[in-house]
Amino acid sequence: RAAGHDAEQVVDALVEYSRYPVPHALLVDIAETMARYGRLTLSKHPVHGLVLTSTDRPVLEEILRSKKVQPLVGARLDPDTVAVHPSERGQIKQTLLKLGWPAEDLAGYVDGEAHPIELAEDGWALRPYQRQAVEGFWHGGS
Repeated sequence: RAAGHDAEQVVDALVEYSRYPVPHALLVDIAETMARYGRLTLSKHPVHGLVLTSTDRPVLEEILRSKKVQPLVGARLDPDTVAVHPSERGQIKQTLLKLGWPAEDLAGYVDGEAHPIELAEDGWALRPYQRQAVEGFWHGGS
């Protein structure tokens, strides 16, 4: 869902474009993992900076028992919310993904100082799909 696709679309694309039959277990795993997306959300909080909130309390309990998550979170703010230090944002997202609970990041970003970058294409060039990815990123499609 983060990229605007649901599990059915992803599974259909894999089945349609795969050279070989896609294992059923993989298709089930994709559907289950994508169904988990959004049960945990990261968002800004006016007092605590960043918070992790769950729409499914047992999920929050499960991830808070993880020794990999414990050092990344702060105080429990209420039964469904825990504080997260903003510097741990990327690490907690990666850790949650590895645990099978991808978090939806709603915290947004702060505009920073402009830093011009130019790409010297001496002897090589971006492929069309790479240019398309750059344009999508540049125009906010990341």
